[in-house]
Amino acid sequence: MLSGDGFTTFDFPGGVLTQVWRISPQQNILGRYKGTDGAFHVFLLSDNNFTSIDFPGATNTGGDAGGINPRGDIVSSYCGDSPGCNPTNTGHGFLLRRGEFSSFDFPGSTATLAHGINPPGDIVGAYADTSGSIHGYLRTGAGRRLFDNLVGAGEDEGRDR
Repeated sequence: MLSGDGFTTFDFPGGVLTQVWRISPQQNILGRYKGTDGAFHVFLLSDNNFTSIDFPGATNTGGDAGGINPRGDIVSSYCGDSPGCNPTNTGHGFLLRRGEFSSFDFPGSTATLAHGINPPGDIVGAYADTSGSIHGYLRTGAGRRLFDNLVGAGEDEGRDR
C-alpha cells in the first residue's frame, strides 16, 4: 500500500505468507494469505480490519489473483477436492456478493479462475480446456466471450463462441 512517498507493509495476522492483488477506489485491499495449515485463503483489508474469506467447504481459496469492484463484489477461485488441491488445476470460480457465495465454471473446462470484476459485475478470468490449454473469458449477464492469443493477436483479438 503506497502512502505518500512511502510504503506501508502488512501481513495477515497469523499467516505465513501474504500477497496483495487489488485495491478498490474505496481503498479496500484484496489479497491472499497462506495459513499455518498450508492452505490459501482470500482476505479483505478494510478500515485496518482483516477479514478472511473462504468459499464454503473449500480446502484452498484464492489459488490465483482475484478481484474486487467498487460495490465490494469479490471474485477468485477455490478447490475442495482434497487437502492438496490446486485451484489452477481443478478450481472453480466464485463470486461473493452481499455476503452470498456463488460458484461458476466455464462450460467444459477442467479449471476456472476468476481474476477481475468491473463495476457492472462482468467477470474476467482464465480456464483450462480438456487438452490443458489455457484460454481467457469474459462472463457477462448476456453470455460469455472467449479470448484466445491476446498477446500479439493483432486484429483478431477475440471471437465469440
